[in-house]
Amino acid sequence: MWKRAKDLAATKQPKNYDQAANLLLDLRDVAASKNRLEEFKSGLDSLRVAHAKKPSFLNRLGKAGL
Repeated sequence: MWKRAKDLAATKQPKNYDQAANLLLDLRDVAASKNRLEEFKSGLDSLRVAHAKKPSFLNRLGKAGL
């Protein structure tokens, strides 16, 4: 799922950003249930850095509560 979220974020299509955010929400929930939330946060931080020049993507992450 991480790869799919990264692939969606790599596009320049807002609908894909929404899908990536939804996948990341699912990943966060799974990580929380397995006490691996810190690993998730690290991965999310890396994704934010990699796409720092995409305000639309970052905005969608923020709206999703990520």
